[in-house]
Amino acid sequence: MYHVRNATLDDVRALLPYSTEGGKVTLETVETSDEIKVFLYNDKPLMILGLEYLPTGNQEIHAGLWGLFSREVDKHTKALVRACKDLIFDRVGFSYAVLIDESNRKYSRFVEFFGFQRTECVERIEEMLYRIYIKR
Repeated sequence: MYHVRNATLDDVRALLPYSTEGGKVTLETVETSDEIKVFLYNDKPLMILGLEYLPTGNQEIHAGLWGLFSREVDKHTKALVRACKDLIFDRVGFSYAVLIDESNRKYSRFVEFFGFQRTECVERIEEMLYRIYIKR
């Protein structure tokens, strides 16, 4: 059974050892996030998504998006895509930025499916290169 709820620090700690990548999400990132959701299957975390709202001075809300993904996430793609679309990406007045490790094409396809556009901006975190994708 699938379930979505607000995530806790314990959820993050539970998923980190089984995550596909752990380099770009730190406890500081978690603590400064304005919204964090955990996507569970039979009470086991599959994915955690966090948003950090960035001030803009206008009505549009800019949000940095981060995620942790279980190595088992591939088995649940359709349900997670549906939940992401409904809970995160179908918000009026939001624009998003996300860092993507392009060496795993699956991540790029995921954000492109939701309408994110690849930019020329690249960031290095712990010897890994991440491309910035945005969605307006």
